[in-house]
Amino acid sequence: MLRRITRSSGLLALSCLGLALAAVPPASGGASAGVRHAVTAQPRGNATPGIKPAFIYSQLDYLATRFQHREAGYRAGSAGHSGFARYWKQEMLRLLGRFGARAHIYRFPVRGWAGCAIELGVAKSMAAFWSEHHLYPARTLRFIIFDAEEQGLFGSYEYVSQIARNDLRNISLMINEEQNGIAYPLRYLGKSANPLMPLFAYLSPLSGNKVYPHYTPSPRQRASLLQLRSLVRTAVAASFQRYRATGDQMLTYHSRSGADVWQPVFTPSQLGNVHVLSDTLGSSDQVPFTAAGVRSATFVGNASYYERHPPAGSYPYDRPQDTVALMNTYADGGLAPSHALKLALSLPGMLTTWLLSQPAILGLARPDGRPVAAISDVGVISPGRPATFTAGAAYDPGRPLARLRFSWGFGDGQTGTGRTVRHVYQVGGRYTLRLSVAAGRGQPRVISRRLLVAPQAPLRNPYSSLPRAAPNSIGYLVARGLPPANPAVRLPTATAGSHDRVGTAAHVRRLAARAHARGPAASGPSAITWALGSLGAVVVLASLVLAARRDPRPGKPRSRPPGSAA
Repeated sequence: MLRRITRSSGLLALSCLGLALAAVPPASGGASAGVRHAVTAQPRGNATPGIKPAFIYSQLDYLATRFQHREAGYRAGSAGHSGFARYWKQEMLRLLGRFGARAHIYRFPVRGWAGCAIELGVAKSMAAFWSEHHLYPARTLRFIIFDAEEQGLFGSYEYVSQIARNDLRNISLMINEEQNGIAYPLRYLGKSANPLMPLFAYLSPLSGNKVYPHYTPSPRQRASLLQLRSLVRTAVAASFQRYRATGDQMLTYHSRSGADVWQPVFTPSQLGNVHVLSDTLGSSDQVPFTAAGVRSATFVGNASYYERHPPAGSYPYDRPQDTVALMNTYADGGLAPSHALKLALSLPGMLTTWLLSQPAILGLARPDGRPVAAISDVGVISPGRPATFTAGAAYDPGRPLARLRFSWGFGDGQTGTGRTVRHVYQVGGRYTLRLSVAAGRGQPRVISRRLLVAPQAPLRNPYSSLPRAAPNSIGYLVARGLPPANPAVRLPTATAGSHDRVGTAAHVRRLAARAHARGPAASGPSAITWALGSLGAVVVLASLVLAARRDPRPGKPRSRPPGSAA
């Protein structure tokens, strides 16, 4: 995850039609901002989106080196905070512009920034999938990067308490791509003797806990949370299958002798390395959403750096040493781009794209001859004060350049026209906002939103008070963008020449056959032979269901500018 702690402030939101990640669900009778735009569709063969590990890695590498550290901090301007935000917005619009994507920056008086390269990978994969299958999302999808997470979750609390307060009942899921990369299928330093590092999927809890002491889901909410658990567990299994189908089946690790050993990855026996748990992590942007009753899923890798007795492999996220180079060393022991790191960075994105393809989360739809539209975030509306409504993302799938007409009904007898309108509700209460979008002489798309016009107190933010008793307290240093070091953690030194490889089971079998044809070395069987000797049954079985790998040279990493097509 890319983070920034600097002097600027704001929320950068991008809405895409058919995360945040926020998917706004439909209401009965087509009465919500995320109304289904056509009959829900499924691509041939029940295909689901994938993910491009190399693309996510290249974006992370570009952002981390172009805009300071991976923590992205300590500078403002074009080389730091604002430059990062501008690049992220440009990339999102480039990837999703054909689906009517629109970007908006919300200003608020708090310092900081947060963002995520994984979201760019998700956007790229979803856009490619929609285009290939002539589909678009059945609900509204929002990608949002939040300011000021480390200082006290100020950005996400501002969004939930003010910017999207009238939208909360419509959000089907908030997906938080937290700090990732040091997770499955990594082994610390790429050593086969070290255990596989887990990935955690923290979900909204079924009842209150230490993070959410005042949290009591209703029976309906509890059923929805149980559904989310089932979906995420299914997403893990489906994602593992997708990796193996695209050729990510075997990965090299370093044996005690230093030789590379091929071992299977993404196998059914390794599903337990993705831990699906109730959220006891807290301290991140999913907290206000969960507290407000919105389902959330937070994907996070290693987070043990600040423990009193940190285990081996504890990674210094948000420290100045937090760089892509150090991540490669943790993943493989060297400085070269690590395949294990690329896969670890991509796994949260793979889980996300699978979830977004499900009807209960985002879903898919086919064009039905009418424009597609959504109403942008609607926050707190007070009687007697102007409220602004925008058809933030709208387009005609069959005619992308068609001129659209926008008509509004505010539910109090008043109307308006235009993509953006302002209106004053004189009396508090509940109203139904309606938007009609038409192109040419075709049938209009009519969507609606239920509104509460009344003052609403902001959610209490338990992270907003920073400790100031000691000048070197963690909270004080984090607020300044200087998270402290843990002296119990010794950072590793890179080993020259370390470089892992990834491939298919068939590729590994061919390597083993070549080694066997050359004859055994004087010191005994090769590392590949030993690996296949103990894992042969897995390899043979995998080869029977193997799909052709798209990479022409499985063992060679590919480099590509982050903005180029994959």
